[in-house]
Amino acid sequence: MNKRFIVRISLSVFTMLWAAQLSLAQQSDNAPPPRPRHSPPPEAIDACKDKTEGSEASFTLPNGHTVTGTCELRHGVLAVRPEGGPHRPPSDQGSPPNN
Repeated sequence: MNKRFIVRISLSVFTMLWAAQLSLAQQSDNAPPPRPRHSPPPEAIDACKDKTEGSEASFTLPNGHTVTGTCELRHGVLAVRPEGGPHRPPSDQGSPPNN
C-alpha cells in the first residue's frame, strides 16, 4: 500500500471520530443536569425554605402523595426527612435485616 493512502485513511478516520465526539458533547450540553444520587426532591427542599432544623413540614409529590416529616440539615441542604426515614417502615427502625 502507498504511504500517502494510509495517511489519508488515518486522517479520515480521525476526523470522523472527532466529529462524532463533538456531536455527542453538544447533545449533552442541552440535557438538564441529573439530580445527585440520594439528594432530596426539590419539593422537600422548598417545604423547609422558611423553616429551621427540627421544624415539622410536609409537601406533595407530583404523583399526589403527601409526605410529612421534619426539616433536617444534611450535606448543607435543609429538607424534609420523611417520618420513619426513607425506605424504612417505622416499626423496623434499628432492626438488622433478616438473612
